[in-house]
Amino acid sequence: MGEEEKVFDEKYSKGQPNSFSVGQAEVVECLDKGVQQIPIGAKAQIECPSSMGYGEVEKPNVPADSDLLFDVELLACENDELAELDQT
Repeated sequence: MGEEEKVFDEKYSKGQPNSFSVGQAEVVECLDKGVQQIPIGAKAQIECPSSMGYGEVEKPNVPADSDLLFDVELLACENDELAELDQT
């Protein structure tokens, strides 16, 4: 990961969990693949190289070619395939 870290999305700290459909290109590739490896109820950090993030595209608060680091907690999963990861 890069030397400079900046928060670009604070939904979790505001009590607003993010919801998306896995495999539907609703989030960057590394996040989509990374959450599939996390058991429901677990917290993890997902490191995302620029090539699996936004690449050369600049986004608000995210410069082009930025590596990303996501702090995630998988609260629930409605997809039957991923529900098998539920360890609660």
